[in-house]
Amino acid sequence: MSYNLKLTGSTLEHSDWTEALEAFSSLFSISHSDTEKLMTIAPVVIKPDLSSEKAHALAKLVEGCGLECLVESTDVQDASMSAINDEADISEDEQEIPVATQTHEKKGLFAKLKALFNRG
Repeated sequence: MSYNLKLTGSTLEHSDWTEALEAFSSLFSISHSDTEKLMTIAPVVIKPDLSSEKAHALAKLVEGCGLECLVESTDVQDASMSAINDEADISEDEQEIPVATQTHEKKGLFAKLKALFNRG
């Protein structure tokens, strides 16, 4: 089973927005403006296909910055897509991803996050 780490775009209760963004930027070595852009497109998956252990460890780091995040099982998403496809009775070539499951990508930022999350 694999998991995605998703930013919600919100801070945790009692967290200051500016301080949370600065902490996230510092922790993951990305610019403050890139962090702001990331938060404006949230909810967004910042790291897909993680083990449960790694997803929860990274979630603790993100939450330690004061930002809210979710650890979501990819199996749930796969099952949802399967049910949608079965109900619609369409072939794989004709499948469209529902808007609710689409994520935004910003290659420069995601490359930095990917490099960071794949360390050690």
